[in-house]
Amino acid sequence: MGETADDVWEMAETTRKMEVESIPVNFFIPIDGVQLKAQPKLSPEYCLRALCLYRFMNPRAEIRIAAGREIHLRSMEVMALFPANPLFLDGYLNAKGEERLRTLQMIKDAGFTIESDHSLDGLIEKMASVTQAPKIEMKNFNDLHPEIHALTKKK
Repeated sequence: MGETADDVWEMAETTRKMEVESIPVNFFIPIDGVQLKAQPKLSPEYCLRALCLYRFMNPRAEIRIAAGREIHLRSMEVMALFPANPLFLDGYLNAKGEERLRTLQMIKDAGFTIESDHSLDGLIEKMASVTQAPKIEMKNFNDLHPEIHALTKKK
C-alpha cells in the first residue's frame, strides 16, 4: 500500500527481533473503490525479493504468501514457493483468490507437497472432476488475419 523498500526492510527486521513465528506477506490488490492516491505497481522480481528478505531475516518463521500473489507474481508465482512455506488457498480477507485447482496443480508441478489429511493428487483429481476444462477451439480466418477482417467490416 505504498511502503518503501526501507519500510519492508524495517518490518522484516522487526519481525526477526520479535521472533514472530508466522508472517503473512500480502501484496496490494487493486480493487475498484479502494481510495488510495497511488496504487503500487509491483514487479514479480520485487515481490520475490521481499519474500526472500523475510525468509533470510526470519529463517525459523513460517512465511505465508497471502493476498495479491496471483496478480503481482504473475508467471513467476511458483517461484514464491521456495522462500515461503504455505500460501493461502480460496481467497483472502476481502478478495477472491485464484482457482483452487490451478493453485494445487502449480504446487504439484513444482514438486512440492502439502500438509493435509488428503493427498495432493486426490485433491487435484477431486477438483478436476468438478471443474470444467476450458474448451479449446481452432482459430478461424478472422482470428488469423484481423487486418483483413477489419478492412471487410469498413465497407
